[in-house]
Amino acid sequence: MPRATRVRGTVLWVLLKARLTVRDPVFSETTAAGRLRVLGTIARGLAERPEAYGVAPEDAAELLRLVEAAEAAFARAEDKLTRTQLDIQAKKTAMTEAEQACRTLVAFLRVN
Repeated sequence: MPRATRVRGTVLWVLLKARLTVRDPVFSETTAAGRLRVLGTIARGLAERPEAYGVAPEDAAELLRLVEAAEAAFARAEDKLTRTQLDIQAKKTAMTEAEQACRTLVAFLRVN
């Protein structure tokens, strides 16, 4: 094998391994239930005292609404006997929206 190919392959392997092992500082939990628990903790803390964190009350309320929607979707998709593909997709969508909103607010808090 030529040296350039070997080096390129090694670099790609190192980058892939680093990408797989780097943990998200906000969501260190790996399960959906764990991430939802972290989301709930952050959202409820911000909703209780948004002025303490310098967050607009509307933004904190929106995050809480998104997290509560994700919790409801998670509960519907949890029962393996009654869930449907639509329930599972709704859970994924709700979790993605809640995580994105949370990441945005957490990034804002880190900057301030």
